[in-house]
Amino acid sequence: MKRILIIAALCVGWGLVAHAQQGLSTWLEELAALRTLEQTVSQGYKIATSGIRNIGDLRADEYQLHQAYYGGLETVSTAVADNPKTVELENLLETLEQRLTSELKYWRNQTPIDQP
Repeated sequence: MKRILIIAALCVGWGLVAHAQQGLSTWLEELAALRTLEQTVSQGYKIATSGIRNIGDLRADEYQLHQAYYGGLETVSTAVADNPKTVELENLLETLEQRLTSELKYWRNQTPIDQP
């Protein structure tokens, strides 16, 4: 009876050792796979970060180009500014603004129809 118990204990013990060795090799394989995954994710992160940085740089450069272009449109060239037609149009604009201001003032001072 003791022999059977000892043999059973050894078999169970041997099975546990084999199972532990199998688990250890599985863990090592999983660890290697996780390290590979870590490297892949790290490389992907670096690529994505670099791409986003490049997009930001391009956007900033494009904005500066547009800002320079539209800023240049604010300045009227001397050929246009000195043209007699331009001077005439500016005078007409000033006259229209003055007339509009005076008409608005007149109508704002009027008593509404619904008030006695």
